[in-house]
Amino acid sequence: MAVLTDIEQSTARLENSFEMVKWNIDKIYLQQLEQQGVPLVPTIWQSRLGNNAINQAQLDSWFSESGSEQMVLKPRISANSDNTFWLKKSESCYDIEQLNSAFSERDFMIQPFVPAVIEEGEYSLFYFNGEYSHAILKTPKDEDFRVQEEHGGRLKLITPEAKLIASADHCMFAIKQTHEMPLYARLDLIRFKNDFVLMEAEMIEPSLYFNMDPASAERFAEAFVTRMTALLS
Repeated sequence: MAVLTDIEQSTARLENSFEMVKWNIDKIYLQQLEQQGVPLVPTIWQSRLGNNAINQAQLDSWFSESGSEQMVLKPRISANSDNTFWLKKSESCYDIEQLNSAFSERDFMIQPFVPAVIEEGEYSLFYFNGEYSHAILKTPKDEDFRVQEEHGGRLKLITPEAKLIASADHCMFAIKQTHEMPLYARLDLIRFKNDFVLMEAEMIEPSLYFNMDPASAERFAEAFVTRMTALLS
C-alpha cells in the first residue's frame, strides 16, 4: 500500500485504481457485493482475536452456526491460501494453538466447507475492461482442498456453461456499480447447491493465465488500448 500510495501521488496512472485496490485487498468487500445481489457461500465474519482465544466451545458454536460438519477458517487479507484451515467436526485433533496464533492479529472469516471444491473444482473467469476473455478450472491435488498451483492444484482451460457466464457477468455488473469498471479482474466461483457463488474477485495484480489461452494476451492488449483511447479522447 505504501508503494501504491507513492505511485498514486505521482504523475503515473494506476490500473486498476488505487481506490479499487484498497477496497479489494480485504475480503470484507464481499459483503458489499452480496448487498448488490451477488451470491456467496454463507460467511461468519470475525474480528481479530486479540486476547480472546479460541477454545473448543467456540469452535462448536461456529460449526453449529455454519450448519456444517466441516468448515474453513481463513484471513480476510491473505494470498495463496496462507493460514487457511479446514476443520472437520468428526476430528477433535485441531491445533487450537495454531488457530489462535494465525488469527490473534488478523480479522478472519468462517465458511462451511463446500464439497464441490474437491468434487468439481473452482472456476476462474477473466474479464478485461468488463468483457469476458477466458476461463479455467482449478482442481486440488488428492487429499487437499487448495486449488492454487503452489499447493499442487491442477489447471485446465474450459468453455464455461451459460449459467456460469451469467453469474460472472452479474458479479462484474455489481463491481461496476460499486466502483469503476476494472481494467482486469479474475472472478473465482464454485458450484454451491443450485447456483454458482463468488469466492473472490481478484483485482490486485492477479495471474491472468495468458499461457492457458493463446488469444488472451491479445484480448488484454486490445482492452488496454480501448481504455487508454477513451482516457485520452
